Amino acid sequence: QEAHRSQLLDHEKLRYRERPEPNRAHSDLLPHSLQAKDLVLHLIALNTPMNGNMRGVRGADLACYQQARHANFRTTFRALLSSHVQDLNKVVHNGDRDTPVVNLRGERLFDSWSEIFQQREMANVPIYSFNRRNVFDDSTWPEKRFWHGSDFSGMRSESGYCSAWRSAASSQVGRASFIGRGLPLLRDSHDSECSRELVVLCIENMSKHNVNKRLGKKRTYFTE
Repeated sequence: QEAHRSQLLDHEKLRYRERPEPNRAHSDLLPHSLQAKDLVLHLIALNTPMNGNMRGVRGADLACYQQARHANFRTTFRALLSSHVQDLNKVVHNGDRDTPVVNLRGERLFDSWSEIFQQREMANVPIYSFNRRNVFDDSTWPEKRFWHGSDFSGMRSESGYCSAWRSAASSQVGRASFIGRGLPLLRDSHDSECSRELVVLCIENMSKHNVNKRLGKKRTYFTE
């Protein structure tokens, strides 16, 4: 009988034991080296040049998204473009303004996203496309210029974005810059005819580290 009573008491303790503390955010549980690896923003070019008709910013964003998925990225990429509805310097989430910018291979291009708009020189490493071609050397891009529609600070340039990136007419213009090793990204911004086929760059709008951090907080919230 005493043994039976002891078993009942143990059972009650199991039933009414204190609820364990909720798990910390997923990113807090990751090794430091893995967190550092994920705390970057990838800057990658579309696989082919485009004229000024990209079916709007949403069309360019969709191309970035689809090619990133095909290249096995699971973060969201957006086109590095200004238009009448957005400034280029607001494309990336504010929490990543100090996050390093790297190329497809993880080589550092800029020490932070915000450096791009301070006319800092890009590191002497290539920018690659999603299909791993070196944009600076490959003949797929005969013109080493890229569309952006911005001034040097990343603010939209009035009327400088090919009718909201829906025009390939030579009578329309969009802002573009030369692109190359060791140059500021928005250097010598100038008007280019929208019929020209230029590089289009894509950027992660949030680092994988911060995506995981947000998802971890949501998991904790829903399990509490």
